[in-house]
Amino acid sequence: MSQTYQELNIKIVFLGTGNIGKTSLCSAILYQDIPDKYIPTIGSSISRKEYMLKNDEFATIVNLWDIGGQREFSPLNPAFFKNADIAYLLFDVSKPEESIKDLRTNYLEPLLSQVDECLIIVVGNKIDLDFNEEKIKQLLNDEHLDTFPIFFTSASEKMNVDDLLEYSIYSYFYENQQDLKDNEVEITYNDFLHTVGRTEQSIKELPSNIEDINSAKIKSRSPIKIKKKREELEKIVEDRKYQLLQEQFQDLEEIQNDIKENFIKNMIFIEDSITNLRKIPIRFLIEEINGILGQLKTFKDDFEEKLNISTKIDDISKAKNIRGEF
Repeated sequence: MSQTYQELNIKIVFLGTGNIGKTSLCSAILYQDIPDKYIPTIGSSISRKEYMLKNDEFATIVNLWDIGGQREFSPLNPAFFKNADIAYLLFDVSKPEESIKDLRTNYLEPLLSQVDECLIIVVGNKIDLDFNEEKIKQLLNDEHLDTFPIFFTSASEKMNVDDLLEYSIYSYFYENQQDLKDNEVEITYNDFLHTVGRTEQSIKELPSNIEDINSAKIKSRSPIKIKKKREELEKIVEDRKYQLLQEQFQDLEEIQNDIKENFIKNMIFIEDSITNLRKIPIRFLIEEINGILGQLKTFKDDFEEKLNISTKIDDISKAKNIRGEF
């Protein structure tokens, strides 16, 4: 007989331009292998991480929404933001000018137009590479992003990844403790801290201070590792309209396979959500069902977008075959 337990779902959206490590950060959070090649996320991809609290009597399900960042290839769907509890605004520390300057306009403002309340965390990824601390400080100040908590991570080296997620979940419980209590959710941030073996003081010290950004200090927070130097691969194909298809990064068939896999993952997410309705108290069922209906509409739009992109990829492949480029 399967065990019945209460369940709380938290939605985290990963936002930012393409090729900054959103998918890799999701993989690192889930302790999965990081892909060797960059394959752009088309639309959205959803993964889950579960924490069991209070002697396994209560499940906290963290839903990780990896939102595709290549605007030239896949327009941003604001529906992905609905019901987001936490948002990561990601940038590449080695390319701050390219990845910070549009975070507020292209991602933060559309997000805030779709949600009433959302915890915002700025994440500088790829700290295993060299970066200019002063340039990052200036750009974050210019974009008025310096008021949010800031974390620096390396998805490829698993640096500060657990710190980021655990701080996020702690902050969610802390900021929503009254709402959780009003909805008869009988867990607190202390239950979560106990599960992950943290103290409140230690977890509050995790975010970085923008005035004290220093690459040596940031990297010293993580265990010493031997890091391989990553070569910059920026050779762009001639067809700039589809600049995603970089010669050493892209493979059309892999992109299509990724589209199919993400669609299947999204459908599994909906199936699990429907199954979990059995665990929801009757008085909350209508709200939960309406939420699932909204997710279905989002996934329908997402699937149509993926289908259009897949068709475009076929057209590109055929055109290049005709020109003898493959």
